[in-house]
Amino acid sequence: MINLVDAARAYLGVPFRHQGRNKLGLDCVGLVVVALADIGIVVEDEIGYSLNPHKGRLESGINRNSFLKEVPVDQIAAGDVLLIAYKHVPQHVAIKTTTGIIHSTSQLGKVVEHGFSPLFGKIVSAYRIR
Repeated sequence: MINLVDAARAYLGVPFRHQGRNKLGLDCVGLVVVALADIGIVVEDEIGYSLNPHKGRLESGINRNSFLKEVPVDQIAAGDVLLIAYKHVPQHVAIKTTTGIIHSTSQLGKVVEHGFSPLFGKIVSAYRIR
């Protein structure tokens, strides 16, 4: 069976598109939604959010999906879904790999995989597939 990291890697290079949910374009949430679907996990998806979601919006969306359980940030592993804050509000999600993260970013305009640095943001929560 394909795992979440491999599923996400299939989307490397797909253009960034706010609220995108297919190979024509993906945002950070869309990448997680389609990669999970590719491994057989259909999530309760939500669109209609702004580029800068208000406090609690990403957390509540993640917590509505019972297939994910929160894990301590100091115990993250490849395949975990990360909730990242750029400033004070969690506003980005990524998938942890063995060497960094995979995510869709408007700054680079596409889905990318690279190392993770605290300069990029702060991981505030991590979630693992049950």
